[in-house]
Amino acid sequence: MTEKKNIPTIRFIEFDGKWEEKQLNTIVDRVTRKNEQMESTLPLTISAQYGLIAQNQFFNRQIASKDVSEYFLIKKGEFAYNKSYSSEYPWGTIKRLDNYDSGVLSTLYIMFVPKNIDSDYIFTYYDTAYWYKEISKIAAEGARNHGLLNIAPVDFFNTFLFFPKSSKEQQNIGLLFQIFDSFIQNTQQKLDKTIALKKTMLERMFPKEECTVPELRFAGFIGDWEEIKLGDFFKKNEERNLEGIPVDKTISIATMKYNINGNGASKESLCAYKVIRIGDIAFEGHTNNEFRFGRFVLNDLGAGIMSPRFSVLRPKVSINTCFWKYYIHFEPIMRSILVDATKAGTMMNELVITEVFEAKLLIPSEPEQEAIGTYFQNIDKLISSYTQELEKLKNLKKALLERMFV
Repeated sequence: MTEKKNIPTIRFIEFDGKWEEKQLNTIVDRVTRKNEQMESTLPLTISAQYGLIAQNQFFNRQIASKDVSEYFLIKKGEFAYNKSYSSEYPWGTIKRLDNYDSGVLSTLYIMFVPKNIDSDYIFTYYDTAYWYKEISKIAAEGARNHGLLNIAPVDFFNTFLFFPKSSKEQQNIGLLFQIFDSFIQNTQQKLDKTIALKKTMLERMFPKEECTVPELRFAGFIGDWEEIKLGDFFKKNEERNLEGIPVDKTISIATMKYNINGNGASKESLCAYKVIRIGDIAFEGHTNNEFRFGRFVLNDLGAGIMSPRFSVLRPKVSINTCFWKYYIHFEPIMRSILVDATKAGTMMNELVITEVFEAKLLIPSEPEQEAIGTYFQNIDKLISSYTQELEKLKNLKKALLERMFV
């Protein structure tokens, strides 16, 4: 063992000395209490993101049997080890019950409660990957069965871990990451609320079926929206002149981001690709629960190339790209068009251009288009800001988890 093997890379300045190494069974007690008296009827599951959470909330239904008297009864502050593994969590997950006073768990879980160690420290320790090495020793290769690790409780409690001798250092570490988790949770809630707000406002700021005005409108705008034909504003785009176009980048319609072409394709081999410019609208025929007939996506990224399998529409007149970006991507508005203007293909739905151009839409005046487009653009900026903040917090937490433990 090297001199600093059991000393973390980053540490609170007032602490020094080596950390202790002990078996888990010396610092926690196993919990095996059954729910025989039916103290709880709340079946729980473990989520890597949400921790111990009610099955009804996580799965939208109860997975456990109706009779939970033979299940384990877990109480607030106790931990549970879910031996189910995934590519992201190869050795399962260990979480503490924080959000409920009690609940019930399958007896396949391993439960314990800290006794000679700070609970927040243990909570944070099992958020790292340091315990994986010990678990890998007792889960022999080939011992996995139907997504469940074959780990005996006695072996689990015989695993070793390092921790600070000072209870104060344990508390400081636990508190630091509790603060991090609070920041992450608050930012996630802001992001979720903003995404929900955008969805609600999209539903209220565009006219519903058989209506000529939206439910919600900015002050100063009155009167019916104007009925137009899509063909009055757009034409089929067949541009394939690659002069001045970055052919090393294709635009992904799914993300509206550039994809780098790593195959060194020549201009000649890409001659079939379509040029797509700002304001062009591409149609993606893939369907899912959200976009049941495919979807339109407006390009506000820049000039690029796109696979010829996608239909691309180009504006015939000057349009407010910010407004049209949200307007054509809002599925309820386009549903009626796409029902009549698409046909099933081998790989995806295909767009019937002639019928698309005959489709009728309602659009507001140019000033109202500007107001609507700017509003949703600002919401997207807020969503992007929260997303970036959340990513930074998670990355910083991950970096500290890797360096503040041994």
